[in-house]
Amino acid sequence: MLIFFITVILIINIYFFQSLFLGLMFGFGYFFILSKKFNPKSNLIYSTLLVLSILSFLGAIVYFFYELNNAVIAIILITTPIIISKIPTRQLTDQFTIHNKFSILNNKFKKLLILIYLTLTFISFKLLLISQTTDAIRSPWGVIPSEFFIFYFLATVILIFIILSAKTKKPLFLISLHFLLSSSVALIIYKLGYGFDQFIHLATEKVIYETGAIYPKPFYYLGQYSLVIILAKMFSISHEWIDKLLTIILFSFFLPTIIYTSFKKIDFQRNLSLLASLSFLIFPLSSFIVTTPQNLANLFILFTIFASLPYLFQKEKSLIPTTILTLATLAIHPLAGIPLLIFLALIILTNYRHTQTCKNSAPASFLQVLVSVLVFCFSSIILPLIFLINSSLSGLQINLIILPKEKFFSFLYNLKPYFINNFNLAFDFAYFYKFNFYILTFLLSTVIFLLIYKKTKFFVPYFLSFIVIFLNFLILKLLFSFDFLIDYEQGAYAQRIFEISFYFLYPIILYGIIIFFTKLQKQKIYIKIFFIFLLAFIVASSFYISYPRDDDYEASHSFNTTLSDIKTVQWIEQDAEENDFIVLANQQVSVAGIQEYGFKKYYEDQFYYPIPTSSPLYKYYLKMVDDEPKKEYILEAMQSVGVKQGYFVLNEYWWRYRDLVEIAKKNSASYKVIDNGKNIIFKYTIN
Repeated sequence: MLIFFITVILIINIYFFQSLFLGLMFGFGYFFILSKKFNPKSNLIYSTLLVLSILSFLGAIVYFFYELNNAVIAIILITTPIIISKIPTRQLTDQFTIHNKFSILNNKFKKLLILIYLTLTFISFKLLLISQTTDAIRSPWGVIPSEFFIFYFLATVILIFIILSAKTKKPLFLISLHFLLSSSVALIIYKLGYGFDQFIHLATEKVIYETGAIYPKPFYYLGQYSLVIILAKMFSISHEWIDKLLTIILFSFFLPTIIYTSFKKIDFQRNLSLLASLSFLIFPLSSFIVTTPQNLANLFILFTIFASLPYLFQKEKSLIPTTILTLATLAIHPLAGIPLLIFLALIILTNYRHTQTCKNSAPASFLQVLVSVLVFCFSSIILPLIFLINSSLSGLQINLIILPKEKFFSFLYNLKPYFINNFNLAFDFAYFYKFNFYILTFLLSTVIFLLIYKKTKFFVPYFLSFIVIFLNFLILKLLFSFDFLIDYEQGAYAQRIFEISFYFLYPIILYGIIIFFTKLQKQKIYIKIFFIFLLAFIVASSFYISYPRDDDYEASHSFNTTLSDIKTVQWIEQDAEENDFIVLANQQVSVAGIQEYGFKKYYEDQFYYPIPTSSPLYKYYLKMVDDEPKKEYILEAMQSVGVKQGYFVLNEYWWRYRDLVEIAKKNSASYKVIDNGKNIIFKYTIN
C-alpha cells in the first residue's frame, strides 16, 4: 500500500504542483521501496539500478509506439511495481572461496588518512571550480592549475592505503567520491557544455519533455530519452540537469558499488573487493564524462558484465538481473545492446554445456558442439548483418569493400607496440599507456586467464565474448564502407565495437590485480608501497588521457562551445528577422544554435545549421575553410535548399583565420565582429 500511496503523490505532483521538494522526497521514496521489494537481500544501489533499467525499457517501448506524456509516465510508474512484484529472485550460498588477507596500515592512522584524503579531494574540486571557462579551449588541462595532478595522485595513494586496511565497506563512499572527481572535470570546466552529441540529445529531450514526442520520431536512443524524461518528471528537476548528471552519477556511485558487490560475492574479502572497485580507474573513462546514448549504453554494458560475475562463479542462480540490464542497454543504444545479447547467449550456452557435462560425466555430444559452433559463427557476423539490414531499410548507404592491400598492412602495422621517449617520465608513461592500452589489456588478461585457469575458468564467457565481438569489429573495419558519414567519421562505428569488445576483459584484469596484491602480503613493506604508488600512477595516467589534451605529445583539434558562439547565433537570428536562411559554421556554433533555438528550421530534410555527421551544408563549410571562402560555394549551398540569405561564421582559433577573414571580407555583403574578433559573421544574399 505504501508504494501505491507514494506513486499517487508523485503523479499528482507531476500534474499539478511540479514541486521540487515533493519530487525529491517521494521520488527517492519510490526507488527505495521498490529496490527493497525487488530483492531485500541485495545491495540497495544494485536493486535501484534494476528499477532504473525497467523504467528505461518500459519507457522506450511505450515511446516507440506512442509518446511520453504525463498520462503515459503515470501508467509506467504504476506498472513498474507490479512488474517487480512478479520477478522471482534467488541466491546461492558460497561454494567457491578465496581465503585472503592484506594489511598495511595501523588502525590508529586510518581516521587521519581519511581526513587527509577528504582535504585533498576538496582542494581538487575547488581547483576545478575556479578554472571554469566559457572561452574556447583545446583541453581542460590548459586552464586547470598543474598542482591539481599532485593532489589527485596523492589522494589516490592515500585512498589505496585506506582501502587495503579496511575491515568494512565504508571506504566505498570515498571510492565513489574519487570516481566523481575523475569523471566530472568536463562537467565543471566547460560551463556551457562539453562536446557535440550531448547538445543534440538535450534539444531532442527538451521537445519530448514539453510535447511528449519529437517528429520524425527517432527509433534509437529511446532508453536514454525515456529515462531522462521520467526522472525529470518524477523529481521535478530540469531535464537538462538530469541529462548532464545521469552518466556521471551512475558511473560514480553505481559502478563502484556493483564491482565491489560482485567481487565480494565471489568471496574476496572486503578490502580486496574495494581495491577491485577503485582499480577500475586504470581503464580510460572518456566514455563516462558526458551523457550520450552511446556513453550511457557503454556504462550499462559494464554494469551487466560485472553484475554477471556472481552467476558465472555459481553464487547466484538467476540470470534475471543480467537480462534486465541487457534489455535496458538495447533500448538505450542497439550498438551496445547487441554485444550484450551475444554475451547473454554465450553465458547460457556455456552454462548449459557445463551442467550437461556434470550430469552425464561425459564429453559434450556432437549436437552440443555443433550448436556451440553455429552460435559462435553467427554471433561473429551479427553486427555486420544488422548494419546491412538497417542500410536497406533506412536508405543510408553502406557498401561492402575489399580493403586495399596497403591499408590492410597499415592496419596490421598500427597494432604494433608504440614507444615514446621525450625524457619526461610522467608524460612518457601516460602516453605509452595510452598508445599500448589495448595490447596491454589483451596480453595481460590472456596471461591471467592461462596462468590461473582453474580459478578463472568462470571467465570463459567473457573471453569468448571478446573474441566474437572483436571479429565483428574486424569485418566492419576491413569490409564495410559507411558512405553516408563524413570522411573523418567513417571508422566511428567499427571503433565503438572495438572499444566495447575490450570491456569483457576488464573483470579478468581486476581479478588479476586482486590476486597479485594477495601475493604481495608476504613481501617487504617497501615492495608493497612501490606497487601501491605504481597503481596510483597508472590511475593518474588513465585520468589524464581520458580528456582532450594539448601538450608536446598530442594536440586536440576539438574546441568547446563558447559564450561568443551563443552571441553569434543570437545575432544571426536577430539579423535574419523572419527571412529563411542557412548558416555555414563549425559544429560548436551549430550546437549553440540548437541549444538556443532547438530544431527551428528545416528545408525538407536539411537542417539550417550544418550537422557534421551527414549534412551537405557541412561539406560546403569545409570548402569555405579548407580551400577559401569563395562566394560561389555559399551561394551554391543557399540554392541547394532554396534560400536567398546565408551566413558564414569563422572562429578565431581556426588555423588560417586571418587569411580567410581577409578573403571573406572582400566577397561578402557585410560582416559582424563578435567579442573583438573571437567570431566573425559574414553575410551573403541572392538578389
